[in-house]
Amino acid sequence: MYSKPRGQTSPSLGQAQTAIGALAAGISAFLPRLAALGLTLAAVQTVLPSKAYGQAAAAATATADIATGTKKKKRPSDEVPLSGTVRVNPSLGAGSLVMGAGNRPSFDVSFGYTLMYALGKGLNLTASQLFNKNLVTNADSGATRPYDTTFGDVLVTLGWSPRLPDAKGTWKPITLPGGLRMNTSLTVTIPTSRASDYLGRYTTLTPALSVSKGGLWGDKLSLIVGVAMINNFNKYTTAILPNTPEFAGYARLNGQEVLQGGQEISTGQPLTSFAMRSLAVASLQLTKRVNFSLTYLLFKGFRYYDAPKDDNSSIYAKAGRGRNDSQWGIASLGYNLDEEGHTELSFSTFTASAPFSADNKTYRFPFWDFRSTADNNSSVGATLSHSF
Repeated sequence: MYSKPRGQTSPSLGQAQTAIGALAAGISAFLPRLAALGLTLAAVQTVLPSKAYGQAAAAATATADIATGTKKKKRPSDEVPLSGTVRVNPSLGAGSLVMGAGNRPSFDVSFGYTLMYALGKGLNLTASQLFNKNLVTNADSGATRPYDTTFGDVLVTLGWSPRLPDAKGTWKPITLPGGLRMNTSLTVTIPTSRASDYLGRYTTLTPALSVSKGGLWGDKLSLIVGVAMINNFNKYTTAILPNTPEFAGYARLNGQEVLQGGQEISTGQPLTSFAMRSLAVASLQLTKRVNFSLTYLLFKGFRYYDAPKDDNSSIYAKAGRGRNDSQWGIASLGYNLDEEGHTELSFSTFTASAPFSADNKTYRFPFWDFRSTADNNSSVGATLSHSF
């Protein structure tokens, strides 16, 4: 079942960007064609962090230079194999749009960065991080720290795309039967967030594999599918910790996180031992500057404990290993503000919820929460990003 950490509203679009970067970063190393097709939506910029716009622009400029007989002067930065993206993302919780007694306003602003260094042919090292500021706290979220400012973990990804030299000696990605291209990556989490501190997290390792197909529907449509295994290495395997001097900094005096008369502390974190993740992205280049995309992620998480079914269990409960499943759905419409495609403004919706309803009988629509809008499982937002 999907559950949100106590004291945290539904994830913002910026949080999705960083998560996608951790789970599928490095695709840009093997798929420059997608850059030309406009896979530059804000929600997947972390998946395509390196020169996502610049590669297409550079190719177009080079072609124009050859046609006119001119030679473009290289800048010093052209020789530095470093690229990246910075972005800002205000997001409004869907509960803010509900009228009447169900109105539950929520508003956050996220800031993020992605840096990528080209190590060699098809080999890239990427780092990304997210910062989030809550400006309007959802009244029902149970937030222990209203108007909180949080710093995300630093996600470091080594991405590799198999490449071979062609007859001219140019290194090109290996194309599989059907025009598919493959990418592998390994993401290591540097635990800098408060959540990781609560869990005593040492790190998280995420090996991932993805394949892509471009050039569809008149060279306008591109598809990506991928899988990953998320392995958490945590010191604590329970969300309830004893209120001892060792954990003195985890709770406020008489705060909501203090339980049992001050004897215990609730971290509010959904503990997961490991999880399997599936990713699907469809990107459509509508015009030279406008693109639309849908991104879907499914997480099947497994907790540390086994839960036997007893007389107090729900009729819908199942015995066995504890689960923490969730799905993320992102719809994004982006517009490149400059011809080079370095700066983009996008408008997006982001939904994070359980894949099924509470009785496990009804599948939830992944791109908007129509069942319980006031819960702020969905959000709408705008993202301004700049790549270099």
